[in-house]
Amino acid sequence: MFVDLLKIRVKAGKGGDGLVSFRREKFVERGGPNGGNGGSGGSIIFVADKNKYDLADLKFLKLIRADDGQPGGSANKQGRSGSDVLIKVPLGTLIRVGSSEVLADLTEHGERCVAAAGGAGGFGNAHFKSSTNRTPLVAEKGLAGEEKVLECELKLLAEAGLVGLPNAGKSTFLGAVSSARPKVGAYPFTTLQPHLGVSRNSCLIADIPGLIAGAAKGKGLGHQFLRHVERNLVILHLIDVGHEDPAAAFRQIATELKAYDEALCSRPMLVALTKIDTVEPAVLKARLKRLEKAVADGVKVYAISALANLNLDGLLADLKQEIARAKARAAEAAEDRLGEGVPVFGLKDDGRDFRIERLAGRFIVHGRKIETFALKTDFDNFHARRRLLDIMGKMGITKQLQGLGCETEPIVFGREEVGRLSLYEEAGGE
Repeated sequence: MFVDLLKIRVKAGKGGDGLVSFRREKFVERGGPNGGNGGSGGSIIFVADKNKYDLADLKFLKLIRADDGQPGGSANKQGRSGSDVLIKVPLGTLIRVGSSEVLADLTEHGERCVAAAGGAGGFGNAHFKSSTNRTPLVAEKGLAGEEKVLECELKLLAEAGLVGLPNAGKSTFLGAVSSARPKVGAYPFTTLQPHLGVSRNSCLIADIPGLIAGAAKGKGLGHQFLRHVERNLVILHLIDVGHEDPAAAFRQIATELKAYDEALCSRPMLVALTKIDTVEPAVLKARLKRLEKAVADGVKVYAISALANLNLDGLLADLKQEIARAKARAAEAAEDRLGEGVPVFGLKDDGRDFRIERLAGRFIVHGRKIETFALKTDFDNFHARRRLLDIMGKMGITKQLQGLGCETEPIVFGREEVGRLSLYEEAGGE
């Protein structure tokens, strides 16, 4: 079963805790601290792989979890870091956080995206040794890894996309010009999923399931596959010569493409009447003339038969040239974007900003930097709490809390309300 859209939850590993430890070997006087740092948690990384076709490997995975980092050891031993989890996805995979924020668009083989970063390991007490603190009794906790719900959407990276009404001969055409073997049948909706094939003149072509009226609004099978047309450099519109009004068939598909994305209307397009071996020459001539009047100026209309191998080489040659021109235009546009000017960046956030709110008898301190320190603090350890208060004092948080009248009220950190401090109790010692 072809899978091109799914949601999955990923959870990176937690960082290992640092250790409070001291050298205790015989004859080593005042050995000093030797607690090691915790290892980093493993990350969840998506990797674009040209050998992948769809997202079916992820369909039944509800949660992907990376390993946690190990705690630090004595003798300055750092804990083992958690292993990263590499998830291979096809080229053209779009990764979003939830259903809105775009995290990555993986279009090149080997391209990577860290979807959920592992938590940093905590420092052991050896890290805090200084000339004024020879026996530090504090170590940091490891940070939790990121946890996200991701939406993965595949948009096939084909150079040309075959569009048309059901039973227009798209699958037969792809099978005739490439080694692909899509299902072929003399009835509508034979194709239920996109197929990729490389033509004999090296064009990468996608067979998109048939579209019907209202496809852009969700009718039929085409709606869920229209996303794959967005990536195509050139659109090849196939129309069954047996249709009584080929011009009406052309306008119907053009309307659906415009309703889905107006940008598709400006995409280079080739149009071909298919199955010409099934009608009389007079009928073919009349319908070809009617279709040529319906298409835009400069768009060539071809008459082909995939089954009888009629006029395919000329169409493929022109298709390859159109793809080459589209690639050249895309390269020029990319160069223009690079030369649009020097971007202006705002002030760098150094993490020192914070804000304090009073709510239900407690003070809540918000700020990226102070919240990170709070997450690393072991609030059961008096020395760790004193270190956090010292950091708050240097950042100006303590002074602002006192100005707001904070004395015995509890202090917590961030939306998750991490930890609990009291300025009055901590000032008095253990």
